[in-house]
Amino acid sequence: MLCSHVDKLFDQGLITFDDKGQIMRSKHLPISLLQKIGIPDNSKLLFRNLTDKNKKTEILEYMKYHREKIFKK
Repeated sequence: MLCSHVDKLFDQGLITFDDKGQIMRSKHLPISLLQKIGIPDNSKLLFRNLTDKNKKTEILEYMKYHREKIFKK
């Protein structure tokens, strides 16, 4: 689950995450804005508590879709 301000950036395609959970910032989102709202450029999603392999696979598939179709590179 993402914080509301992070979720909004994600929904708008301004950030996404790679398969290791590392944040990826759109070139349309200034790094200064991330810093202003307290999101370090090296932020990561943690999958360690996600023990259901099917759910993890589902999330990783969605992340791939998000990177390819929604993320504004």
